[in-house]
Amino acid sequence: MLVENLRKLSIEKLFSVPTFKKYWPKWKSKIRIILGKNYTADNILDIADSLREIVSSTSKPGRKQSALSGIGAAWECIVTWYLNLCLVNTRAVVFKYSKKIIPSSIRDALTINFNGENYLSETDLIGFVLPNKKEYLEKEDREEKKIIETFDDFANKNFRDFEVSVIQCKTNWNDSAQIPFLWNLLYKLGGVSQENVRIGINNRVTNALKRFNYSFVTMPSNKNLDDFESGKLPVERVKNLSGGNYWGMKTKSRVASSLKEMIGKSFVSAFEEGDIRGKINDYLKDVNRINYFKI
Repeated sequence: MLVENLRKLSIEKLFSVPTFKKYWPKWKSKIRIILGKNYTADNILDIADSLREIVSSTSKPGRKQSALSGIGAAWECIVTWYLNLCLVNTRAVVFKYSKKIIPSSIRDALTINFNGENYLSETDLIGFVLPNKKEYLEKEDREEKKIIETFDDFANKNFRDFEVSVIQCKTNWNDSAQIPFLWNLLYKLGGVSQENVRIGINNRVTNALKRFNYSFVTMPSNKNLDDFESGKLPVERVKNLSGGNYWGMKTKSRVASSLKEMIGKSFVSAFEEGDIRGKINDYLKDVNRINYFKI
């Protein structure tokens, strides 16, 4: 099936990222403790509440910038890994951004033209809910090139039926929060031109999608979490993002939601009758089908 082949492709590519591959054995051991022996949908969802703790276990203070960048890439990977684990056997899938994989029509809609030059936002991750069209969903291509070609054709011919979620990931919160704030404002313009700014090229605009949103996901790596309170500038900047504001901990009212809340906000239409836990418990009856997640 197309979506599960896309999901497997997404997860396999995560394990080619050096820092993620390096830290995974330790992260896996912590995830296994959270899950326990006979884990259920609730255990899967609750991994989100400990993601900051998991990643911080291999993050040491006072390191060089190159090492910090590596942790940033690893954070993007584990967020992608977690979201896809919650979305198995649905029409939704999440990718760490790759020009090679993301359909050309979607890239065009996300492109911003400023003074005649084209720019793409900081699209760290991108999630999709694919339309319920069997002629595409039931295709069983195995070759990577063919899977990507089918995905591209699907989006090009059914653009207005796609749901798209752009997800920006940062390990630090403070200064990073202004970036999603600005991009979210730009995307709210949709296809409307404002002086020298136009959202979308090749006659593809985000407003034409069935649903589009933009969200922010942080660890955060900041030491003093008491700085994050309602009314503080970093919190205010991201509190009205169309896709929501999340972190790798339990929900803190009026500050940030646990990442698990993104499933119900951005991807709920991919679940039959909105039964998120039921869908996860169904695939857990045969965990061999998710061996590529390496848990």
